[in-house]
Amino acid sequence: MRKISANLIFDGEQFLRNTVLVVGKKGEILDLQKINQKETPGIEYYEGLIVPGFINMHQHLELAWMYGKIEKTKTLSQFIKQLLLQKQTSLDEKQRQDAIFSLDTNMYKQGLSCVVDIANTADSIEVKQKSKIKYFTMLELYSRMGDSDELVYEYGEKLKKEFDFSKLETHITPHAFYSTSNTLLNFIAENNKSFLSIHFLESPDELDLLKHKDSDLKALSYKNKIKTKPDFKFAEILEFIKRNANDKKMLLVHNTLLSQEIIDEFSENELKNTLFCLCPNSNLHISDKLPNFNMFENNKLNYCFGTDSLASNSQISFLSELKIVQDNMLNFKMANVLNACTLTPASFLGINDEFGCFKQGTKPGIVLINDVDTINYRFTEKSSSKRLL
Repeated sequence: MRKISANLIFDGEQFLRNTVLVVGKKGEILDLQKINQKETPGIEYYEGLIVPGFINMHQHLELAWMYGKIEKTKTLSQFIKQLLLQKQTSLDEKQRQDAIFSLDTNMYKQGLSCVVDIANTADSIEVKQKSKIKYFTMLELYSRMGDSDELVYEYGEKLKKEFDFSKLETHITPHAFYSTSNTLLNFIAENNKSFLSIHFLESPDELDLLKHKDSDLKALSYKNKIKTKPDFKFAEILEFIKRNANDKKMLLVHNTLLSQEIIDEFSENELKNTLFCLCPNSNLHISDKLPNFNMFENNKLNYCFGTDSLASNSQISFLSELKIVQDNMLNFKMANVLNACTLTPASFLGINDEFGCFKQGTKPGIVLINDVDTINYRFTEKSSSKRLL
């Protein structure tokens, strides 16, 4: 048994002072007890803030080998061009696996306990089987010229069997609304009763494409044999979200161009099962833009955080995502942001009985954030995170 304390503890919902975590041999939370002073015998006391293990809601492990290889861009189409060029370079399997292993190890050490990972191949299976991180793998499909939607889905099912055989939780999901036909989109939704993870409004050229304007993204997709639906309407996308939010959960990733006008299209009830994932570092790398962080708070939307791939993120630091939000959000509330990377995503994933909080019986992992202003509840330039347990 261990007793762990710090200047400040965030339990997943609120801040606690003069509190000690009582932890069992297997990492389970046994109790939270009040203490009078940090010098109490038998207590491990740390300077800083203790939080439950983080949950990263958007990652691409299989692109870990692209770290530092893609320059910053202004649009999604510019980024994809570089991505496709990199994919043409030769890279042996050991290099891919070493990069995936290194990223997995780094994420665990800095305090990530759960990760939602996007996959197009079976490359990440070996590392995930051995990892201390709990993974939810989303097998991403998009419509391709020359291949029927049935054939595309069959590929997804075949890949899913490989992950299922390895006892890894896996779901088939659409890549994005602009790259998935209505037929494939609806077929995936009908067969996935758990949750969908969809790239959404990531860049200005995506929004142009979705609203039937000229877009470099459409030309690029055509060149690379990715179908872009010629008959869709933006209203259809909103209807799809509303319709599917009734019987499953929806993770919308990026939301860089999400506006109040679009949010107003939904009732509060229609968004209760929708979680908006924010990836600030990636947004700056790809389009040099950020979502309107204040809008998510003002509308009381459920939001979370993801790091995206190392192809679009030069910071191998989950905490750096939160610092960007702090620097760009009016009336920043640290408790709300910490909740968005612990209990909120854990509840969305249905794992809040084990992760995301310090309630009795949970095993969320314990993370220390040092160099924190625990009086004004602010991260500092020097703030960093590391796993204690």
